[in-house]
Amino acid sequence: MENEERDLILDERQTFVPGDPVPRRSLLFSSILVHAAALILMVIVWHASRVQIVPKQFATVIPVSGAANLVFNAPVATAAQPKLSLPHKPRAARRWIMVQPNSQGNGDSATIVREQAKQQTAAIMLSLKFLTTYGFSPGHKYQLAFQVAGQQPFIPATDLPPRFEQYVTVEVTIDTDGHVADARIIGGEVTSVVQQKLLSAVRQYKYTPATRDGIPIPSQLDVIIHIPS
Repeated sequence: MENEERDLILDERQTFVPGDPVPRRSLLFSSILVHAAALILMVIVWHASRVQIVPKQFATVIPVSGAANLVFNAPVATAAQPKLSLPHKPRAARRWIMVQPNSQGNGDSATIVREQAKQQTAAIMLSLKFLTTYGFSPGHKYQLAFQVAGQQPFIPATDLPPRFEQYVTVEVTIDTDGHVADARIIGGEVTSVVQQKLLSAVRQYKYTPATRDGIPIPSQLDVIIHIPS
């Protein structure tokens, strides 16, 4: 009797578990669906977060209204080339315009020649200064004008006030033919009679004209005359 009661108690306390447990089909199918949904969600999120670069040939350009427009490959602005001034033009393109002065040695024609001669003389002096400083002369080759004919003005003491002595500076403008195109006193004071004699004699001078690269050019030089002579 006691053995039967003990076996009954044991039967109530024991829990029987199958030896080969197999999960239910519904749980297995639910697990597969959950994992598939999670994988699909991850793929969607990854694609949405990617930065897409559109190729240039497929890019769409939206025109902007108004004066400001989008311009691709705009040409680079280049500075306009300055026009060559007269001193920088080729030699073949330069031609000195010479005019014959009137018999009095003044007027517009003489002024034009004098201005041309003044410019050329400045270039000659600059070239000579460079030559004496550095031993060579860049650019053009100049040759000074020199006198080949003409007599020194003669002013006797009888035409002057007592004990009068003066050094008179005469500016001589020489054209491309070697003639005196203009002569004027720029230093010293003399009477009108003496001035006329001086200028009349100087205008008879003959020169070999100054040259630049072998081409005659107008020029100027100063003649200093002692009075009385």
